[in-house]
Amino acid sequence: MTQIDTSAPQTPSPTPLPLTRGGPLDALRFMAAFCMVLYHYSFEAPVELAKVHPIWGRGYLATDFFLVVSGYVLGRIYGDRVANAKMSNLGFFQRRATRVVPAHLIMLAGLVAFVLACGAVGFTPAHMEFFDWSQLPSQVLLLTSIGVPGGRGWNDPSWSLSALLVCYAAFPFLWRAFGRIKSPWTALMAGFAVLTVGDVASNLILHRPVFEIPQDIGALRALPLFIAGIMLARFSESVFIKPWIARSLGVSGLVTLIALQCVGRYDFLSILAIAAMVIGAGAWPVKKPSHALEKGAVISFSLFITNEPVRIVLFGLIHLIEKKLHAGPGLVWALWAITPAIAVAFAVAFHYGVDMPTQRWIKRRRKGAAAGNRALEAMAA
Repeated sequence: MTQIDTSAPQTPSPTPLPLTRGGPLDALRFMAAFCMVLYHYSFEAPVELAKVHPIWGRGYLATDFFLVVSGYVLGRIYGDRVANAKMSNLGFFQRRATRVVPAHLIMLAGLVAFVLACGAVGFTPAHMEFFDWSQLPSQVLLLTSIGVPGGRGWNDPSWSLSALLVCYAAFPFLWRAFGRIKSPWTALMAGFAVLTVGDVASNLILHRPVFEIPQDIGALRALPLFIAGIMLARFSESVFIKPWIARSLGVSGLVTLIALQCVGRYDFLSILAIAAMVIGAGAWPVKKPSHALEKGAVISFSLFITNEPVRIVLFGLIHLIEKKLHAGPGLVWALWAITPAIAVAFAVAFHYGVDMPTQRWIKRRRKGAAAGNRALEAMAA
């Protein structure tokens, strides 16, 4: 006799949402880039803002956010292709390197041209000690985070690009290695364990937290944060987070991060708050993606790579205006207040006028090379 299954049909478990552009995660990426600008520009204020409140001196957390979110976004976008050998290790690294290196070289060339032009007309830029020619080669080659001497000054924040290149080279190996962890909760705990071990080791060996590792060995600071981001991606691609929980995580993480900066320096707790923000924002349903937020996230890279050269030029001009006009405090503060907006405007112009055309040219070259390789393979066959 055939038995009839009278049990209620099982409802399939909901699957995690795919990563969506134009939502809270993009908003956080732009906010972090803008906070980095405020941090760098705060040193040029008429009164150094860190002396007004210590929160202005913690802009390094914006860099930590980018390192975490880089591991997270790369894991969500490229993880499957890397794990299933649809993209080679070298192919992945080349794709990521060609995304960041050209913009770096273009801005560095512009900064060199500015310094040479100033010398030609007899004008000495402020903080000329930042433009030591002996430091330039290491920065051009992006070796500034792996212990190679040099690379200080010039477009100084580019040390984190050097550290990211190390992370990009390690990403395929890390993703496959941590892919052996089957439980997403174990993967999440593993990410925090790596960060904890990195911090303890840094305190024992270098006598400073991992978040204060000097930039000439900045790759050691970047890797634990990047790995934590990879583990967040492993967790987020496997666990469905209900929308209200995602919103609560994102908002509470942001509120906690701000509150921590107001009461003291709690870097490790701040990273945990950033992790909550990233998980929540990544799982936050986006019913109507915002074009403005999507572009803000895209422009965040240009803002990161251009803000230091813009700062050098802008405040050189502002100091000249102050001397010529014998400006009072009101005018000086007014001039300073508009500089972050100018930095954003320049980043937008750089993105559309320089970075994107360069990337389109690289993409055409890549497609042409791939087509040529396929033709050679066909001839050989």
